[in-house]
Amino acid sequence: MNNECYEGNILNAALLEMKKNKCCCCPRYIIGPTGPTGPAASNALDAFASKYDATENPINLTASTQTVVPLATTGVLKNITGNNANTLTITSDGTYKIDYLFQGSSNAAATLTLDVTKNTTQIAGSTITKEVTANSDESLQGSIIVTLQNGDEIALALESSTNATVTPTSGTSAYLNIVKLA
Repeated sequence: MNNECYEGNILNAALLEMKKNKCCCCPRYIIGPTGPTGPAASNALDAFASKYDATENPINLTASTQTVVPLATTGVLKNITGNNANTLTITSDGTYKIDYLFQGSSNAAATLTLDVTKNTTQIAGSTITKEVTANSDESLQGSIIVTLQNGDEIALALESSTNATVTPTSGTSAYLNIVKLA
């Protein structure tokens, strides 16, 4: 018989028994004093908002011209307003995460571009572009972190490389969600 294995097995059995019985003679099973209390939690979600659309109303696009995506329904709001049609209005300066989506089909083959706009101007880095075939449901989705200021109007804009009519998919076909990070 190998003594190392025999002794190792006995030691393992003894340690397992001590652990099971929470033996106070083994230092790794002695509970120490409670540490200091950590800092109070901050309200991490100071501001958030959502707008979305579930209608299937066609959107007529003129080639190379941005068209605001309809967002007919206002979701939950906190310290961001949704009073204006199709936009969310920022009420305090800060860093925000914006998640956005549009789903639909174009009646023509085209390049579709979805942007988030701030005061009707494209936010750099928010552009999602996709080559689409006619009459095929497509999804354009993105997320971006940006600095926004009090009064900024945030919306979605859709553009096509050619004149086209885009029909939103059934269900939620577009959304704009904003959360203040800092």
